[in-house]
Amino acid sequence: MAAGYQPNAFGDWSKIDGERSKLTESQKYLLRQWHANQDAEDIMKVVKALIPELLAIHQSLCVQLDIKTETAKIEDILNMVL
Repeated sequence: MAAGYQPNAFGDWSKIDGERSKLTESQKYLLRQWHANQDAEDIMKVVKALIPELLAIHQSLCVQLDIKTETAKIEDILNMVL
């Protein structure tokens, strides 16, 4: 969405990491870093690594939609998970 196109169009996920990907190199890098196996500890590491990007997306969407940013509430919810 930040790049100006609607995500989840038919076939988007089939080319998420290929040469036709609409992702930037830094976005592809993040996806590779967020890979986890089925181990609960490994999954929690990935969840923690996702938090900065989630907060940035929250901020960006709030600005685009002109709504109040409630980062504290988001952090409270995340802390319940962690």
